[in-house]
Amino acid sequence: MKILLLLFISINVWAVSDEAIETAFDNNDTAAVEKLVKQISNEDDNYNKRDYYMARIYFRKNELDEAEEYLEKALKAYPQAETYNLAGGIYGTQAGQASIFSKLGYAKKSKKYLQKAYEADPKNVAYISGLIQFNIQAPGIAGGDMDAVEPLLKQMEKHDKKQAIILRIQYLVEEEDEETALKYLDEEISKNPSNVGLVYSKGFLFQSMEENDKAVIEYNKAIAQETKNESDIKAHYDALYQLGRLASIEKKWLQEGKQAFVEFIKHEKIAGTPPKSWANYRLGLIYKALKQNKLAQQSFNASLALNPDKELEKRIKKAMP
Repeated sequence: MKILLLLFISINVWAVSDEAIETAFDNNDTAAVEKLVKQISNEDDNYNKRDYYMARIYFRKNELDEAEEYLEKALKAYPQAETYNLAGGIYGTQAGQASIFSKLGYAKKSKKYLQKAYEADPKNVAYISGLIQFNIQAPGIAGGDMDAVEPLLKQMEKHDKKQAIILRIQYLVEEEDEETALKYLDEEISKNPSNVGLVYSKGFLFQSMEENDKAVIEYNKAIAQETKNESDIKAHYDALYQLGRLASIEKKWLQEGKQAFVEFIKHEKIAGTPPKSWANYRLGLIYKALKQNKLAQQSFNASLALNPDKELEKRIKKAMP
């Protein structure tokens, strides 16, 4: 009896929890995630999620063929809403990168699984958002449907009003009605001027309109505002990243961009924000523009150490001073 009890305790102590895996994902530590997933045994409760996690790992690394291979297994072993949502993301990304002959098939698969995720859990804001964004961005031949957006926006308003505002702005921009989008956003900001996410969204709207000087002003406002909750914190770091990104592309606002990326990189990873590997890469571009080649090299090396992504490697090799 004592031996059996010790064995039971041992199994529970060493079982790999979903929480530990999700924490590693939030920290963008794909190596740690992979190590944890490979430790899952067929005795563990989450054994049927191994292929789901592996698909997420390869999707995060932008290795889409491998991600699809694991995804197909995951759809059979773990046919749940989160797997359908992942399928929508993987197939949607493949649609964007595939040849003209394959784009349509991948896009239709993406729509199919985003719809299945939403139907399985219609209150989940991530699933509502994914389906809205597909309908906004995809052409009609691939399944995009602007008429389906309004009912989904109303559903989003029931569960996350802030996210609904941002998605409505995206919808208006896609309809090429930036003037209405800006007016709508200004009205929302006037009602809640301390909402960092709304100020950030105004900056992003100006950026989409290619009015980058105005975008930088709004990003700086968002960065300067007090953060009161997790949503504000995420918007703060999104503003830091986008300010730095604009600086790295336009080769303007270089000191502001440098400071933004330094702050972005030194803090804990915020779930849902761009990976630090890309922040380091873009910081390297800023240092290169400032003719600080040693610091540029250090940033490029830090980027690759965090995530040896193939696309990132190619860009860094081209940018190396």
